[in-house]
Amino acid sequence: MTKIILELNINKPDTISFAKQIINYLHEKNCEVYARYDLEKFLPNTKILSGDEKIIHSDYILALGGDGTLLSCARRYLKFNKPILGINLGNLGYLTSVEKSNAFFAIDNLLQKNFQIEKRSMLQIKNNDKLTALNDICIGKSIASRLICFDLFINNNFIDCYKADGIIISTPSGSTAYNLSAGGPIIKPTLPVFVLTPICAHTLYSRPIVISDSDETKICLKSEFDETKIIFDGQEILPMQKEITITRSIFSANIIKTNSSGFYDILRQKLFK
Repeated sequence: MTKIILELNINKPDTISFAKQIINYLHEKNCEVYARYDLEKFLPNTKILSGDEKIIHSDYILALGGDGTLLSCARRYLKFNKPILGINLGNLGYLTSVEKSNAFFAIDNLLQKNFQIEKRSMLQIKNNDKLTALNDICIGKSIASRLICFDLFINNNFIDCYKADGIIISTPSGSTAYNLSAGGPIIKPTLPVFVLTPICAHTLYSRPIVISDSDETKICLKSEFDETKIIFDGQEILPMQKEITITRSIFSANIIKTNSSGFYDILRQKLFK
């Protein structure tokens, strides 16, 4: 029996009613459906996901929502190495590439094992694999009128001293997110690289830098105020330390692809139109 963990964004319009349709369909396919205890009250026909044991013995994670839902799934379940299928109920949906109209077809492909898995690299704060991100780690500020001053090092080699609104350390998966808005390059998701993109740097020559995903990025804060934050995937926020080092995570996100659309097809469909 296939066991599926259901994750969803309850703030999305009509998500709960659509989730109930998905649950009924999965039950018809003889699947067990699990949901976290805080979602179970919205989804009464699911079993409560309590403890690691049920997660370990589950087969897939089904994320209903936008890319934000999938990003939070990737961080929540990263140590379990479970494949994630994202169904887009949001806007663009680069990670959640299955549209709502194709959801049941994609589920059929999933249950028939007619899919591929793309391993997506993740970022982490060095020596702390709990502080991870699938899209990006951003060093930013909470006071709009102040610049951040910081030194940037790659593999302990000094690059420059920046005065900027911050810096984005992005994975290829996140290259079409905040990185793109800040003027960074679009990167094919499977390439073994990261990109460092200054945010509104106070110099004309500051440009994004593409590095190997085996490189270490160190940021040493020189500013005197404490309003600088570390932001993970635009969702989790922690106070900035005087110095942090960012590396590739020991974990990867396993994204399920149930159709033949490639990265460039998705770009054409979602970005260039």
